[in-house]
Amino acid sequence: MADTQSNFFILLDINPDEQWDDLKIKEVIQRKRQEWTKQSQHPTKGAVARQSLQKIPEIERVMLDPAQRETQAKAAREALKAGKQAILERFEKDLAYINVKDTITQSELDKLIKDYKDVLPESEIRKRVKPRLVADPMATAATTTLTQQLDPSLFKTIAERLAFLHLASLYDLLGIGDKVATSLLKDKARELYDEMNKRPKEEVVSAKSELAGHAINIFQSDEMRKRYDESRRQSTLTQLLNELAENVQRAGNNEVHEKQVALFLETARKAGWSNDEAQARLNDYARQRKWSLRIPVFDQSVQEQQRCGYCNELNEKGRNFCRSCNRELSINCPNCGRRAVSDEIGCGACGFPIGNRYYVDELLTRLPLAQDVQQAQTLLREAEQVWRPNKPDARAQHIAQLKQEVERKLQEQRQLLVELQRLMQQKQFFAARQYLITNAAHLVNADQHQRTVSATIAQAQDLLKRAQVRTLGREERVDLCRQALRLCADYKDARDLLSTMPPDAPHNLRARIGGMLVSLAWDASPTPATSYRIVRKSGAQLVSAADGTTLATSAGCVYDDTTPEIGVPLYYAIYAECEGVISLQGALLNAPLLLIDDVQQETAEVNDRQIRLTWQLPAHTQNVIVVRKERERPRSSSDGQVIPLLSMTQVIDRDVANEHVYYYGVYCQFRDQQGRLITSPGKILQAVPEQPPEAITQLDIASTKTDKGYLVELRWAKPAKGKVAILKSEQLPTCKVGEVLPVSQLGHYGKLLEGQADRLTDPWTTSGIGYYTPIVLFGSMAYIGATQRFTSLDDVSDLRCEMLGVALRLLWKWPAGCQETIIAYSNERWPRPGETGLVTQRLTRAQYESRGHFDITGISERDYYIVVAAIVRQGNEELIGSGARVQARLMSKISITYEIKQARFGRKRRTLHI
Repeated sequence: MADTQSNFFILLDINPDEQWDDLKIKEVIQRKRQEWTKQSQHPTKGAVARQSLQKIPEIERVMLDPAQRETQAKAAREALKAGKQAILERFEKDLAYINVKDTITQSELDKLIKDYKDVLPESEIRKRVKPRLVADPMATAATTTLTQQLDPSLFKTIAERLAFLHLASLYDLLGIGDKVATSLLKDKARELYDEMNKRPKEEVVSAKSELAGHAINIFQSDEMRKRYDESRRQSTLTQLLNELAENVQRAGNNEVHEKQVALFLETARKAGWSNDEAQARLNDYARQRKWSLRIPVFDQSVQEQQRCGYCNELNEKGRNFCRSCNRELSINCPNCGRRAVSDEIGCGACGFPIGNRYYVDELLTRLPLAQDVQQAQTLLREAEQVWRPNKPDARAQHIAQLKQEVERKLQEQRQLLVELQRLMQQKQFFAARQYLITNAAHLVNADQHQRTVSATIAQAQDLLKRAQVRTLGREERVDLCRQALRLCADYKDARDLLSTMPPDAPHNLRARIGGMLVSLAWDASPTPATSYRIVRKSGAQLVSAADGTTLATSAGCVYDDTTPEIGVPLYYAIYAECEGVISLQGALLNAPLLLIDDVQQETAEVNDRQIRLTWQLPAHTQNVIVVRKERERPRSSSDGQVIPLLSMTQVIDRDVANEHVYYYGVYCQFRDQQGRLITSPGKILQAVPEQPPEAITQLDIASTKTDKGYLVELRWAKPAKGKVAILKSEQLPTCKVGEVLPVSQLGHYGKLLEGQADRLTDPWTTSGIGYYTPIVLFGSMAYIGATQRFTSLDDVSDLRCEMLGVALRLLWKWPAGCQETIIAYSNERWPRPGETGLVTQRLTRAQYESRGHFDITGISERDYYIVVAAIVRQGNEELIGSGARVQARLMSKISITYEIKQARFGRKRRTLHI
């Protein structure tokens, strides 16, 4: 048995598998303190209670410490497990003595259930008892059950209030079956109680509130629930006996026919009574009234019938599905897999509330998916809370699928509501009305939105009706139409009437050019409360508001066009607008505007006795003029020597001398509305031809592992001219070796790193792949070198080289997860792993470990630059590390001098050449 004094979980009588915090522990200790104080004066329990009271300080110290509390919980589980096992072993021995008999009395079975109720559920004990159950010889109504009942007055009060509501039980009151977990019943009772307290006090509400309060107390514990269920069971048999008594009295012969007895017993079985219990009560009842009973022949198969948990129908043993509702009569517990009969409330092995499935299935059958999706979401959330097996079964999976369907429908509702709100915010109420007609079944609060839309349309229609009275003045009719359109912007009839009374046009349009900005100003329309539509057109004058590009609508009389079109004549017009109705005429410019611009992104690339100029053209450029002057800047397109164009975007000037300073003017020409060429102010470029720097084609990369990642060191040969920077990118850059680009464009290819003249250090905090491209910066141009990939990963380490005379023996440590390396070596320079044209060899880890090394044989008296790099595969890509390096020289022979002792000739010195 478990030690109740040394383990505090057992001493406090709390479950070690539950979650406990300090507050809950303090509440339990306080409750036990009061209990032990009361017991301390008891003649038999007093000593143990006083001993427990003395332990309270130690209990508080241990149980309020999370670490010590967990240690106690583990010990309690082991102790309880061992105690339960001992009781189970004793049960097996007692059961063996019982099962060798042919019959067992009800009192004997009740005693067995009572003795082992703490380790086995009643259903499991009944299932394992094999002898036939018979009534006790002196069985009476008082001895047929050991289960306690509710206080009779309390049960009578509950029954009377239920009868007033035309309900049979508290389960019917809560709208939930009698097989669900007690905790769920309590929650439902609390919900009903809170709901009734919010309603006006009526007789029905008061009755439900009172019964809900009783339900909260009864479903506070499994014990109280059993008492209520037993009271119900007893009342059903009492009612059956009273009904039988009425029939016997009606016959007047005090004789109960055999078939009447059979019908009574069958009805009692359906009410939850065993055949022997019901017969014993009937015998006692008949004896008191001096009836003559004809007992039918007892059928053993009747006693072994199984009850359906869905409809309470009795089925013969061996059926898998109920003959009445066709539901399964047993299931596997989804939590532990144990087979459980249909009418069990909880699993006898793990305690999982398998009876909750009846309530869950009921919830799922009445999901209002088509009517109220939010209510469906609430019901599904409740179903998910009461059905949570460790591993989702078919029912839990079905709940998850329904949740996804509900979420999809809710998302559709939200999208529909967003669109409806958009229409209403934009005052498109006629469109909103049609939208509601089409989607009312899928919208939340559709009636409320419908009322708002209808009321707004009715107001607009009333305004239009007044505006249609021709005796009103023009201004008053216009104002009424505008009010209607302000309510319903899509009111076509109001807009049609307003269009017959368009606003007067503005006048005196003026324009001013400032750089790439056109500033417009005009005089207002005589029509009050109008706005202005600004329209622009290229190449020709506007004839209406629809003839051109609408730039904006303005409430004022000024506007700045910040994106005018370059190089073409621009025409502007301003139209008055009133609730979408445009004036027939507009304010126009007397003459078009022409904005001109110069070339952009111009570059000067110098070479040996050559200068190449490139640029980008502004739109609508008709011609480009390039002129050159030496030692001074050109003042206009005619000041200097004209250089022939190679294309509209570049020239190559080969008539230049090195080390001379040249100035180039680049001018764009555009045609105005009369076809004349207009020349831009021009851009001036300066260049000095000379031999350009050479691109860097050799980049050495080495990495060092650090606590924060890797430290990558890059080295290169310092160029004769220019400054070196490194372009770092995550992808292979599209610029090619030898290509010349403007420095301003390098940002499109990656990040530019700058270091010292011939080296750079780049820290990496994560592993991955990167690309380094050396760039020589000279003037405003960048000369692209050879790109090299770098892989940041754990590489081989502790690379060592041993001289064997005829070979170089390599040894290293392999990184974790690496199964292959590549060995590359050269006699001239440090190689790059994977570089073509070098001596390379791949070596698997298995090959290396079988030999314990790798040997290089080659030409003697030569230096060897050796790199060993790890290879790691990520998906379909092969990553090669930067590698570890070692340098060695392979010698032709090694001379070893040693002495040989000879007894006869003395010592002799010899030299051995290997």
